[in-house]
Amino acid sequence: MTAVRLSETREGRHWLENFPPSYRPAAIRLLDALRFVSSDEYRAGVKQLMRDVAKETFEAGPVAFYPVRPVDEKLTYTEPFPDRPYGRLDGSEYIAANIVSEVSKTLRYLGSVIASPTLEELRERRVRTIVLVDDNIASSSTITAYLDKWWQNPSIRSWRSYGLIRFVIVTYACSRPGAFAVRRHRLADDLRYVEVGEDFGTAHWTRAQRDEVRDLCLRFASRYAVKRSLELGYKRSESLLIIGHTLPNTLPHILWAGEPLGRPWVGFFARGHRRLTPEQQETLAGHRTPPDLDGIAEALRHPELGSGRFKDWRNAQRLLLVLAALSRPPRTDDWLMAVLQLKIFELQFLLATARRLHMIDDRRRLTDEGHEALRAGKSKVRRVRSRLSPNDDPYYPSSLRGVGAI
Repeated sequence: MTAVRLSETREGRHWLENFPPSYRPAAIRLLDALRFVSSDEYRAGVKQLMRDVAKETFEAGPVAFYPVRPVDEKLTYTEPFPDRPYGRLDGSEYIAANIVSEVSKTLRYLGSVIASPTLEELRERRVRTIVLVDDNIASSSTITAYLDKWWQNPSIRSWRSYGLIRFVIVTYACSRPGAFAVRRHRLADDLRYVEVGEDFGTAHWTRAQRDEVRDLCLRFASRYAVKRSLELGYKRSESLLIIGHTLPNTLPHILWAGEPLGRPWVGFFARGHRRLTPEQQETLAGHRTPPDLDGIAEALRHPELGSGRFKDWRNAQRLLLVLAALSRPPRTDDWLMAVLQLKIFELQFLLATARRLHMIDDRRRLTDEGHEALRAGKSKVRRVRSRLSPNDDPYYPSSLRGVGAI
């Protein structure tokens, strides 16, 4: 897309006209914080995580992949139920199922990867790792309800009690509240995701700016009869992330065209089913406002990195920001990905680079070399001004050195 910020797009400018001038800074802040993951990004990221899990665990026994699906309250059943019919409104579930099928076929050489097996097939093949594949975990209600359906199966509970199976959840994005809820579930042994699901809590805003955006969502949602439970998104998720194939109900609903009360309301997204228009799918795919590296350095209490000698070297500055983040706990992937605005693969590369350069140890603590690199990164290039003044007159030396030696 040509516009760097969403507020500069045609749809963005029209949407901003809904607001009086005094509210537009908060509206611009909300709009420019949205993250659009393209379908290609989503597929590539999830596939890589699935391959990583399969290669790490297949020696313990066969691995089974399943797409995460919303629970059907009209049916009485337990998981696994791979033959459960899909509904007409299913969307992302089809895509996850397709990814499961593709990855299972490409990993056939391992000899122990299965796509959506039945309970009998799990028993016959003695599957030891069950991988549940999702696209985005924001409120966590879908994945936790799905895990509950697995727990309701007596065979799963029995195998679990003997330590015969473990569950790994793989998703493209996961919010911090979502990760906390998933990890508390009795079946969740591991959670892997590509990037932190942006929301109000992880956006690089001050507390006052966050309150202004929240007030904007609440105040103007009431002007077109939005349900109170959806003003900040489903279960007040306050999500800012969109994956190419669908618009989640966890987004603030003032972004949609709604039922106007008193005057027309122009939505950034079209009314109707939760899909991007074909034009938006093309122009917004993969959009993300470039990270503010100076702001990240400020948040990490190392503001000097923003003006240091490597400020124009993006990769070097990224590595220095990783060192700054590791200078104090926590040193977890979750926190590092959120504060540094990195995907897991980018973080893994930078951590591996820091280890290779002996800047961090195996516990991710800075070594002497790491501290020295961080100090050097804060220093500025010394600029020396020449005292010579330009002059076109010819120069005649007044004395010669070493003439007596000739």
